[in-house]
Amino acid sequence: YKALCQGCGITVSGECEDPKVASWLLDPGCKEKTLQHLVGQYASSKMVILEGEVPCGSLTGSLALASQNTLSGRVRACTESVLVFSMMKKLRLDLVEDGLDYAFQKVEMPVMQCLVRMELNGFGFSEAECDRLKAILQAKLRTLEQEAYRLANHSFSLTSPDDVAREVLERLKSLHPLPRIILEWRRVNCALTKVVFPVQREKLFHKSLHMSRIYPTSQTHTTTGRVSFNEPNLQNVPRDFEIELPSVIAESPPLGTRRRENIQKPARSDHSGMSCAVSMRTAFVPCAGGVLLAADYSQLELRLIAHLADDSRLRKVLNGGGDVFRMIAGSLAGLEPGSVDDKQRQRAKQICYGIIYGIGAKALGEQLELGEEDASMYIEKFKSRFSGIRRYLKSTVEQCRKTGYVTTITKRRRYLPAVNSTHPH
Repeated sequence: YKALCQGCGITVSGECEDPKVASWLLDPGCKEKTLQHLVGQYASSKMVILEGEVPCGSLTGSLALASQNTLSGRVRACTESVLVFSMMKKLRLDLVEDGLDYAFQKVEMPVMQCLVRMELNGFGFSEAECDRLKAILQAKLRTLEQEAYRLANHSFSLTSPDDVAREVLERLKSLHPLPRIILEWRRVNCALTKVVFPVQREKLFHKSLHMSRIYPTSQTHTTTGRVSFNEPNLQNVPRDFEIELPSVIAESPPLGTRRRENIQKPARSDHSGMSCAVSMRTAFVPCAGGVLLAADYSQLELRLIAHLADDSRLRKVLNGGGDVFRMIAGSLAGLEPGSVDDKQRQRAKQICYGIIYGIGAKALGEQLELGEEDASMYIEKFKSRFSGIRRYLKSTVEQCRKTGYVTTITKRRRYLPAVNSTHPH
């Protein structure tokens, strides 16, 4: 679809079938297979027509379209079409046998066509806005660096390993101002390195629209079925946040001097800087005369599990029309929703999503800043209040232990071979 559109200017309409997608549905945990591997697995009897056309041992790239082939492009294209057509006949039968034909035809392939159109259209990008955001973030980084060096009395690297630094810094930030400065520096630096620099590097100018656009590539071959994007990853754009910029911004010390040398403490200014809202999303813009529409599902995961678990009490709360998490918090605490404060609401939200994604008492306790026993009590209270959830979670695990996989409502499978393992991890 994409190759025809880009190379020939041809747009395909009607239903499409992709053998790679079909193979992935049948075995979502396997590595992405080349076309040759797929033909060898699903249409091996037809491989005879490739004799003399593909070098011996060649298992990468295209089939009859291999660059080493001396036949005309028309003959090679026809050869490959015959192989793919034969392969899809076998794949269709396997999809029907596993009950995946609906998921393939009505879910996955329409999604693939939608993703292709997204990749071809790209996303509008404002260079001026991105430059503005970069200047703000880099200025904030320099300010934070100077403050960190002042508090530590020497310069040092602020990019120490995440797994060690974050744990230590989170525990120390209430005892000393330096960890807070480092954590903020890392947040700002992440916005620069994960969003600003990649999108500036990947932008392309669209002559017809007279604007820069970003053309990410979608990745669908995952065991969970989750779609991701790369080059750049537009799903990794951070939420809006505020930073404070001083009226005078100091320069960072040279890279070669950032180790252990002592530095003079600059006097701390009593003048607070200006507050600046940073929204990375403002760099993504519509074309002239267009608009961007933002839409989101309301408590999607919670509504799904209420349906799957057939929990009448949770469904009643969700269909009540009020603030869902305030109502759940009131249900757990025996209060009217109007009497629930913001802290109780946030706690109920964390409990709901934590239980949906299988969080343990220890991890939930760390999120809620509670002891493990108290967190365990909240989990049990939720499951007792919404007993359908408890039954659904238990029956799902039991069924998975028997079959080795879980299924979605469209019969997609997620194989979990370690479900019966005695090893806790």
